[in-house]
Amino acid sequence: MLIKALNEYYDILARNDKVCKDGFSRQNITHMIMLRKDGTVSDIINVEQESEPDSKGKTKLQPISVVLPERTQKPGIDGNIVEHRPLYIFGLNYDNKSGTYSTEDSTDKAKKSHKAFVDKNLEFTEGMTSDIVTAYRNFLQKWNPQVETENELLVNLGKAYSTANFIFGLDGHPEIKLHDTDGEIAQKITELKKSAGPVQGNDICAVTGEKGEISVTHDKIKGVRNANATGALMVCVNNTAECSYGKEQAYNSSITQTTMKHYTEALNTLIADKNHRIYLDDMTVVFWAMSDDDSKETDLFASMLGFDDKIDADEMNGILLKSLNDVNQGKSPDFTELDIDKNVEFYIVGIAPNVSRLAQKFIYRDKFGNIFSHIARHQADIMIVNSKGNIPMWRIFRELKPPQSTNYTTPPPLMASVFGAIINGTHYPESLLENAVRRMKTDKSVNYVRAGIIKACINRKDRYSKNKDLAFEAFTDFFENKELSNTLVYGDNYEEKNGYVVKKGIFSPESFDNMLLRVPYNGMQSKYMNQNIKKALQISKISPYCNFCFKTSTVSKQIYKINDIICEISREFPSNSNKSAEKYLKELNKKLYDAGLQDVIDEANRQLDEFYKDKTSN
Repeated sequence: MLIKALNEYYDILARNDKVCKDGFSRQNITHMIMLRKDGTVSDIINVEQESEPDSKGKTKLQPISVVLPERTQKPGIDGNIVEHRPLYIFGLNYDNKSGTYSTEDSTDKAKKSHKAFVDKNLEFTEGMTSDIVTAYRNFLQKWNPQVETENELLVNLGKAYSTANFIFGLDGHPEIKLHDTDGEIAQKITELKKSAGPVQGNDICAVTGEKGEISVTHDKIKGVRNANATGALMVCVNNTAECSYGKEQAYNSSITQTTMKHYTEALNTLIADKNHRIYLDDMTVVFWAMSDDDSKETDLFASMLGFDDKIDADEMNGILLKSLNDVNQGKSPDFTELDIDKNVEFYIVGIAPNVSRLAQKFIYRDKFGNIFSHIARHQADIMIVNSKGNIPMWRIFRELKPPQSTNYTTPPPLMASVFGAIINGTHYPESLLENAVRRMKTDKSVNYVRAGIIKACINRKDRYSKNKDLAFEAFTDFFENKELSNTLVYGDNYEEKNGYVVKKGIFSPESFDNMLLRVPYNGMQSKYMNQNIKKALQISKISPYCNFCFKTSTVSKQIYKINDIICEISREFPSNSNKSAEKYLKELNKKLYDAGLQDVIDEANRQLDEFYKDKTSN
């Protein structure tokens, strides 16, 4: 299903010139080598770009995606036209310990790689005369690795050398690059591909049903989190046990070269585009709609699940509330104002690497209108009073992690199950509720997200329950049956003496029970606990502020920052940096007020005064 969908999406991308043409592929690039016309290197420039801020507001440098002549997929030494790999370009190994360069290694790989690069590119560029190609050819002929081991530009790269990927530009004219689509090299590749024509064959493709030549190997998929930096395979057959009828390797997959190129190019394009891809722990999630322009659908999908903020938070909340109101009335959400096709097919795919290849963890397909309705229902289920709008997916999974753990990742099966429940509008997995409750009890910390998770799980169970009357009767018994209340706390092995429970084994006085009925535990609670609580309830008075609800829309950004600060610093205390309560409170207060706590307090007081005034005047 995935390869077929990607193959169809490739046709849409190709129709809109959004994928690489035949003979070209995308490559992540970190640096640009500036060449003078005589072939000498004038500079090496870092071309990485700053990423979007993460949940903590931090950014990092990320490679840029560049279209280059198709990269080789052959094992062993094989050069590319317009090479990007440092070992091939410079013919030098870098020693991380000594910080020095050398041409020597046990297999002469550096020398062989550089020679393969020079020979292939000199032959291909023969007869070309543009300034950038002339500079490139001069570099190929003049660069001598043995005398460049102390090159200042390479020394400055240091450890970055080994993981860097390069392109070439013309000194003084950084806009002129060797790989330009209107350059001599790109034009020659295009002409060669046209003259060669399509690959002929009589094999039947298992995906399209068309004739062609089966692809023995498949192109690598790049950009998947925690996969090999050079790319990983989605389809590969390397074990002899997977051979059948005398067919080896990918001949067993029955995917033709054309289909292989299409699905790999489509998937690489999706992963390279942050508007179609997000990362959740070890999972890479891609999503798209089968339309020429799916930007509105993908933006709305990402904003609904908190993956980006392209749609303003208040606007997003308004969309969700309006849509949920339509759903509650049994109607399909109205997409007229959003200019979205509710019937367009929408895909969500989760991918994660394993030992040998990339594994598809889940794939969900439905009409966008249905997916939208289900996400709106999910946000309504998980939302609690005074919460700050829709709760991001990453925040749900973050609340399941042990606070002190630095390497914990959400299990892919749990992540896939949660996605499925949200997208399809079905039961949340039992493990989601179990993990949320466990973290609350272990961390002794409850926030609006964890409370929302529990509420959502209960809501779903209630909505789909076939025995609601029995469930309500059981729930009522918890509060009316004294024996059951005691059993919930002390188990079935307890003894009551003189109005107290005598300890027999392990129990939890914090368990769910009714303290108006339950017998107190000797040594921990008053013998008159039931009467004291009943008396307190009888003499209590209703506050004039009862039914007040704080409307947070005007200070939602400040509340969001404040909540993150409280979660962060509470998890760190006590620690090496926060050993004393005095220091802890001082730092906490400063961060809270810097985040806008006073704005929240002022707005709450203003609303309280207004509420009290309206209530007493009526």
